[in-house]
Formats: sequence, C-alpha cells, structure tokens
Amino acid sequence: MVNKPTGVDTHPSHENQHDSLSNFVASYFESQGVKCRAHPIHRLDRDTSGAVIFAKHHLSQAILDRMLQHKHIKRTYLAIVNGQLQKNHDTISKPIGKDRHHPTRRRVSPNGQTAVTHYTVVKNINNLSLLELSLETGRTHQIRVHLSHLGYPILGDTLYGGTKDPNGQALHAKSVQFVHPISEEPFTILAPLPKEKRWMLFA
Repeated sequence: MVNKPTGVDTHPSHENQHDSLSNFVASYFESQGVKCRAHPIHRLDRDTSGAVIFAKHHLSQAILDRMLQHKHIKRTYLAIVNGQLQKNHDTISKPIGKDRHHPTRRRVSPNGQTAVTHYTVVKNINNLSLLELSLETGRTHQIRVHLSHLGYPILGDTLYGGTKDPNGQALHAKSVQFVHPISEEPFTILAPLPKEKRWMLFA
C-alpha cells in the first residue's frame, strides 16, 4: 500500500518519465534488495492523493485485478465541492465517455461505460460541502465527472468547473478495503491526508 502525494502521476505518462509513483515504488524495493515487479492495481489522477494498492508479483496482480473487476475492493474518498447538495446521500449512476472536444476530459455520455458513485455529505461549510464517496466502478475521472455533472464540481478542479483554489484539488482516497490475495486476511488500509490537504478536515 502506498499513500500517493499530490502532483505525482501513478504511471509514467511518457517513456523518459522517472518521477511517477510506480518509479518511486520500484526504486524503494530496489534499495531494500527486494526483487519484484511492482504494479499498481488501480490509479489516481495526478492531483488526487491517497491509497494505491501495488502487487509485487504476477500472481497477486492477477488475483487483485480480478477482485477489482468483481467489485471486491472498496475504495473510499473525501472531497470538498462547490455548493451544498440537495440530498445528504445518494448514488450517481451515469455512464462516462471521452469528451471529443478535449484531449483529456471525460463527460457523462449515453454511449459511455457504466459508472456508479455513492456519496454522503459529511458537513456543509458556507457554500462548500465535504463529501465521503465510494466507487463501484473505476472510470477515468469518475468522481470528478459525476460531481461536475450534478452541478457540484470539486474545489480546485478547474478542468471540470471547480473554483480555482491555492490548495489545489480537494480530492483524497482515504481508504481501501480488500482481502489479501494469498492469506485471505481482511484489510482496511487508511491513508492519512498529506500535509498540503489537511485543511480539508477543518474547512
């Protein structure tokens, strides 16, 4: 398990990139004399911090990939959004596809892939809301797209209409729950907010 900092790509985005989370994990194992092929089971956007599962060999990777596919890995997030939601908890079930007018942006599309996000309002702060969210699916930018589609973009997420904020994008993967692929021991792993995002709990 790795607690990804803000501003780091999960995977290298080009051949000569050496500052991705995957590179850092590989370098760590090498420094410890551990021979393995560390592979992230899921990814977080560059400006999203928090918990990422890495598999150390092909067998655990295959098992964890299957667990993720069958929704046996639960991921929980914290986000601060612009505005106050009308419902204290709800499920957003809207398919997501590529936005043909932008190279990286996604959008809700009837021809997109199934995407399901659950949210609960933790508290309201002036014209902001702190949410706890969990995913049934893992589409690119899923939480960001779904919340923006509702009209409540994430604070600092200017790609999807959020208000620019000096603290950056207010989205953090706070925990994951899963069963160990070999020992079958249940785990709940908590990822503390990084220093630059601790303000989210006191906003």
